[in-house]
Amino acid sequence: MTFDDLVPVWRSPGNAADPAQIERYKASIVSRLSKEYRDFLWHIGAVAALTIFLAGGFVQYLRGGGAFDLQREWGAIVFLLLPIGVAAIFVRGFIKHRQQHPRYDLSIMDGLRALIDENRLARARLRVSMSVLTVAMALLPVITYQLQLVGKQRPHEAASMLVVFGAVYLFAMAGQIWKYRRRLLPENARLQELFRSYEQ
Repeated sequence: MTFDDLVPVWRSPGNAADPAQIERYKASIVSRLSKEYRDFLWHIGAVAALTIFLAGGFVQYLRGGGAFDLQREWGAIVFLLLPIGVAAIFVRGFIKHRQQHPRYDLSIMDGLRALIDENRLARARLRVSMSVLTVAMALLPVITYQLQLVGKQRPHEAASMLVVFGAVYLFAMAGQIWKYRRRLLPENARLQELFRSYEQ
């Protein structure tokens, strides 16, 4: 039984679930929340690993005697710090959510509250992610300009960089907008309705 199976059964006029059914419904909610938590940790771990890899490469470049002028190349540092700041904000929100819902497995009501809050968090994370991604893309021309000023990038390389990153930006934004509008918003409406019907 999946979480989506719970909705029509719960709304059924003849619904009179026995204890075994209630346990199955509760297990479905717990399973759904566990998956959401695992997915979040996997994504944040992947972003952190990529950022650490890039930061490590930069540090290695400096240790190897690579030239870097902070006053003229600050854009690259800001670009590198953005995902670190966002990851820290997301992890803080995740920890706060877990503290507010420590035992979401106790009842269906507790599980629904945790699911609704997780959905709210997921929507907030997407809004922040899209905003920061847009800021990063706006910063990219500054970075390419700075790299050309210090002789580390040629004009055709800068153009290629902008095209590649621009394509990635459009693809990422389209995916996030689709997830926000087609999955998270409808899911929030279903969860709110289910919660209200449970309260009655």
